Amino acid sequence: MAVLAFVVYNANLRAVSSGDCFPARFLPFSILKTGSVNLEPLVDAVRQGHKDPYWLQKSIGGHWVSLFPIVAPVLVTPLYVPAAIAVQRAGWRRSYLDAVAELMEKISGSAIASLSVAFVYLLVRRRLSPGRAVLLTAAYAFGTSTWVTGSQALWQHGQAELLVAGALLLVTREPTGMRAFAIGAACALGAMNRPPDIVLFAPIALEAVLRTSWKGPLLRAGVAGAVIAAAPFLAYNIAAFGLPGGGYQVLYLHASGRDAIVLRASLFPALSGMLFSPAKGLFFFSPFLLFLAGRLKKDAQEGLADRRLSLLLGAGVVTQILLYTRTEWRGGYSFGPRYLVDLLPILVFLLAPVVAALGRRGLVAFALSAALGAGFQAVGAFCYPKGLSDLVVYCDGPGSPKMDVWSLSRSPVVLEAQAGMAPMTFAAYARDALR
Repeated sequence: MAVLAFVVYNANLRAVSSGDCFPARFLPFSILKTGSVNLEPLVDAVRQGHKDPYWLQKSIGGHWVSLFPIVAPVLVTPLYVPAAIAVQRAGWRRSYLDAVAELMEKISGSAIASLSVAFVYLLVRRRLSPGRAVLLTAAYAFGTSTWVTGSQALWQHGQAELLVAGALLLVTREPTGMRAFAIGAACALGAMNRPPDIVLFAPIALEAVLRTSWKGPLLRAGVAGAVIAAAPFLAYNIAAFGLPGGGYQVLYLHASGRDAIVLRASLFPALSGMLFSPAKGLFFFSPFLLFLAGRLKKDAQEGLADRRLSLLLGAGVVTQILLYTRTEWRGGYSFGPRYLVDLLPILVFLLAPVVAALGRRGLVAFALSAALGAGFQAVGAFCYPKGLSDLVVYCDGPGSPKMDVWSLSRSPVVLEAQAGMAPMTFAAYARDALR
């Protein structure tokens, strides 16, 4: 399944990226070239032609650094080694660097997302027969924004999905010292990768502690894993920004006006828009997730520990959704509910008992809804942003009250499908290389 996902994720022969991802795209090259996480050596490339890009920030030491967390680009740096050797042999020529960096961003992002698919299959396989586990995993891989967001660039989201799925895979097994260490590391990396995800990883960490019955050696192993994993990134945040929360804390403390990270939108419009709108609704873009309503019925076969974990995870999901209703909840220029990508492995995990209980008709309905979601994601992967749907969603800007998120005829799915396929950038790169 992971191999199939990797192939499908790369079938559009382009990256679906954003300014948020540009520092992550080039940082591995900077690390391999100079051994530094500063972006000075490649700052002109990172700017991508913008005079004052929001994604670059001056550190307190006067160096150019990424505004966003660097966990994902640091962890994928080994994948960049062959590419860095090729770019070095070309003399770090700018046009060549740009093309190779874009290609490597896409390969790295799709590799991370594909690995999360493998983890999700192993996770749900414990509760489902092979056939149903494949169906649910396919729904996750192709019927959610894992495809159009998590796999298409080095957003933080793909890494978050991988860490969430990995932590769940570990916490649902018999506790050992090594697993406790790995759970602590995964949860700490998840929090450093995307700080709002603390509310997703805290329930997993708490469940790990409860399952070990507070045994000293296991607890110490978990804490050690968390400290060792988080320490380098915490040190970086303090060295670069003077703040433990890094660039996110800078945004929270200093952004104002329509660029503010906290807009305090009205709860109901934000909540309904995030969950159901044709522009950004989680259940619109992934309708099979509506089957989560089946969790309202008590599962007699679910053990006490599993029921407790489900409740903890559900609390984390609700908390994160409510947290994002207090922000610019549309998630910037992107296709679909970008802010809710990180919690997708949890939702799929919670769906497993529902899928296990479905009869033949229920399975057909589930498969059809997953296929519909996959169709929506394919539009994003192959067409976005050719249809300029972001301009409709945002109208006069991110803080504009004129946002249009409820028009079905102007949904990003419709607008992008009408615009047709976006250029296959990598095919053009290959043609140029063969000339």
